[in-house]
Amino acid sequence: MIIAIRGASGFIGKTLSAELHGRGHSVVPLARNEFPHSGTDIVINLGGENIAAGRWTAKRKASIWDSRVGATTELVAHLGTMTPPPTVFLCASAIGIYGDHNDLAVDEDSSSGHGFLADTCRAWEQAAATATTHGIRTMQARMGMVLHPDGGALAKMMPAFKLGLGGRLGDGSQWVSWISRRDCVEALIRLAEDDRFSGPINLVSPNPLIQKDFARELGRFLNRPTFSPIPPFALKLLFGEMAEELLLAGQRVVPGVLEANGFKFQDQWIENAWGDSQ
Repeated sequence: MIIAIRGASGFIGKTLSAELHGRGHSVVPLARNEFPHSGTDIVINLGGENIAAGRWTAKRKASIWDSRVGATTELVAHLGTMTPPPTVFLCASAIGIYGDHNDLAVDEDSSSGHGFLADTCRAWEQAAATATTHGIRTMQARMGMVLHPDGGALAKMMPAFKLGLGGRLGDGSQWVSWISRRDCVEALIRLAEDDRFSGPINLVSPNPLIQKDFARELGRFLNRPTFSPIPPFALKLLFGEMAEELLLAGQRVVPGVLEANGFKFQDQWIENAWGDSQ
């Protein structure tokens, strides 16, 4: 098949593209201002500015919103002009849509939350969902923390943890819902190929854990201590609103739709997800 991907050179997109190539598909990378041509079978949208790249100033929040909601709105409008339209539109989203549910386990039927992250994800998913009006099978992949040492959150954490400076954030009781990169990529391919899937789907391991246990397990893997907690006031001082919603809040998310449809995780447990981190 011909598969167009926005974000094909990113942390997830480059591995997804390579895997699709290996399975005999043709992958067409798309920049923000580029659109798929007629004859494209599947469109995958992984684009979006890094939400953790710096403090959420008004300017950065506008840019984060536009790179997701604005860009997806433009892309879906273009899909409607294609003859024939693609059969599948798979758009990234994030578990941040659920807000902070404390210890309550949430699945795809759970309510969305409040705050900048939840509002952005909700509008992002609504923009993607309009593709259904063009007869396109549409999905929103609600990704948890995607783990691999090549990039993403783990690459940012590794230097501090290798120096023995890792530890809990705040009291460490917030839930971390994660997925290994290879399971994330395999799930994205499954969603694209299997017409039983539509709507929002959680891309997370079935075994989330609280943040202090996540830190302890990473330290154990690296044989480093994890006795360097960062208090909430310091996180808020450094990161402002981002600390409240991204670092000190969490979601205990379960992959209800994936498991109901028989998806098999290669990395169910956190100790299998570190890759070649050493």
